[in-house]
Amino acid sequence: IGEARRFAVKYKLNNLVAFIDFNGLQIGGKISDVMPQDIRASWVADGWNVLDVDGHDHAASERLGPLAGRMIHSSFGKGWLYSLSLQEIGETMQGAIIPLPHQWSAGVMRLRINPADGQLYGVGLSGWQGPRNGLDGCLERLRFTGEPVQMVDRVEVVPGGIELTFSFDVDPASVQQPDAFTAEMWNYLWSRRYGSDQFSVRNPDETGHDPLTVKAVDILGPRRLRLVIPDLAVCDQLQLSMLLSSTSGQTFTDTAYLTIHTVPE
Repeated sequence: IGEARRFAVKYKLNNLVAFIDFNGLQIGGKISDVMPQDIRASWVADGWNVLDVDGHDHAASERLGPLAGRMIHSSFGKGWLYSLSLQEIGETMQGAIIPLPHQWSAGVMRLRINPADGQLYGVGLSGWQGPRNGLDGCLERLRFTGEPVQMVDRVEVVPGGIELTFSFDVDPASVQQPDAFTAEMWNYLWSRRYGSDQFSVRNPDETGHDPLTVKAVDILGPRRLRLVIPDLAVCDQLQLSMLLSSTSGQTFTDTAYLTIHTVPE
């Protein structure tokens, strides 16, 4: 790689863009432990203009409608975008991600708002991961059409359950159906290994998910619900699936993924 980037500078190949996916790991463990190196400095020293970007962006543009002001996260593995709902309890930060209904053509990795049109652009590739049948790469745009949007607006952990706020009026009868909400939780094993199996929260030595009981759904307002979940617990991941309707009769289905560090008392 080093020879290639110096070759590009020597022969003035100024129409090249290189993407470096830096996760701080190499085959033998952490780079900082095995062979420390400053990758950014190496590229700068060879004459490249280096920009540091990450896999999410604050959608500061008002032209993005209901996504304006939110943090948007991208998924390299699935080619999806997620809206983040953050919650601060005391000094503890936790939150949820909610998939947006868009399938990108490759594993989208880098997002930026274009100041000229206020719209969200993303680039990505399909390498060792990416969406099934994904393209080798993509440059795509997300824009707000002005049409009404149905989405989960906010997710909050509360004593004994979870509160949900939607961007639309919810049909009260639909949320009382037995299959309106299902939930399960699990933990990961944090280690030097790359990746982890999914482990039971209740039985930490066993792999698998723990089902949660949605005992009741309390309607707090036209767009706000409280799910009563007596066995809710601190967990690395909670998957909450929902199937309901709006008051206009449109079916709404979505899934929220929560990380819960604390449950308020």
